[in-house]
Amino acid sequence: MQDTKQLSEALRQMQDRVIGLFRPRFYPADQYIPVISDTDNVLVCVEVGTLLGLQELTIGKESGRYVEFPKTRPAYDRVEPKAQTLSDMMKDPVEFHNWYQQRVYTSK
Repeated sequence: MQDTKQLSEALRQMQDRVIGLFRPRFYPADQYIPVISDTDNVLVCVEVGTLLGLQELTIGKESGRYVEFPKTRPAYDRVEPKAQTLSDMMKDPVEFHNWYQQRVYTSK
């Protein structure tokens, strides 16, 4: 059996950077891609391709539907709310499923 620990860790590091999901207008209605950056209404999205190549898409928010992960407010009030990452969201798979059903799946 092959050791896939390094590969798993690399994917987890990607999940630590994902802040939302985006569906470009030219994608099928049920296909969203991970977003790693949102700066001035420009999104940077990443996908792992069929041959495991990393594909990057830089696109304007207005070119599709962006669903940002919820923000959390730290215990101390004066700090800006922090965007959750995919890793944060996946800590509770049932909660993530419910969020996905409400925000992504039913809002095609």
